[in-house]
Amino acid sequence: MQDGIVVPVLRYTVYNYAQLTASTETIIVADRIPVAPFARIGLSLRVHKKNIATGGSFQFHIYGVNPSDEDGADFVSASLGSVAAITGVSATPSLVQLTSIISDVQHPMIRVGMTIVGSTASGFVYGVFSADLVMRCSG
Repeated sequence: MQDGIVVPVLRYTVYNYAQLTASTETIIVADRIPVAPFARIGLSLRVHKKNIATGGSFQFHIYGVNPSDEDGADFVSASLGSVAAITGVSATPSLVQLTSIISDVQHPMIRVGMTIVGSTASGFVYGVFSADLVMRCSG
């Protein structure tokens, strides 16, 4: 019997935010992923390459989502879990994960977001990422 699934949420994607200096921007990477039957959720994030100037970073977060049928609004929770900030320079691929597994999710869906923090001075904020959600029915 299958006790979980792997859901690709981010294909191999290049992010170049060199123009972002001393500010932040948040984007939605994947949205409205049904999670009701799952007790535990993890994020497996592949960092293919990175070149991030001082002060810059990429941060991935998981949020709970419950859309409203009545008015079409998405109700979104605070971050349920995140990956430690990705910083520095490396052409060596690495695999990172949530700082802790998300368990007992009380929302019917989740969203994967990425916050880009611009460097403190002009410089690169460049990363190449891909990711999968790993969702399990029981502990």
